[in-house]
Amino acid sequence: MSGLHDFVLPALEGPPIRFGAWAGAPVLLVAVPDRGAHAERHRALEALWQRFHGRGLRMVGLLSPPRIPVACGSPADLTSVRHGPSFPITAPLELVGPARHSLARWLTGPGSPFPGEPRADFEKFLCDGGGRLVGRYPGALEELAPELLAALEVFLP
Repeated sequence: MSGLHDFVLPALEGPPIRFGAWAGAPVLLVAVPDRGAHAERHRALEALWQRFHGRGLRMVGLLSPPRIPVACGSPADLTSVRHGPSFPITAPLELVGPARHSLARWLTGPGSPFPGEPRADFEKFLCDGGGRLVGRYPGALEELAPELLAALEVFLP
């Protein structure tokens, strides 16, 4: 794969996510956990989305697969109902380890400008309108942090 636009990912709900359809728009990819323990972070992601999607930002949550059984339903139930994001969420994808998804290998593998496996939930990857990876931000960085907002502004009208 040469760029983000080459990828098509299964969505948690609805049709597949075709990044090629978003050529020309910046895309923020965020590793989101499968549990509801981070409701505040999910609300912050929604606020970020609401702030910038009208200016052309595309955002996708990369859902991590459950690590232990989910007692209260499926990951779709937790993500869609409890947090209600209006941006697309992928079906569960392996983001770390030898079985990680090809998108994760492209984002973090040896050929990436930002190599190294994701280290935390809410790690963020920014791609420009040409589908090139141009930024990586640690999971500890808040969704509305000035550093992230400034990076997004560079690629938005």
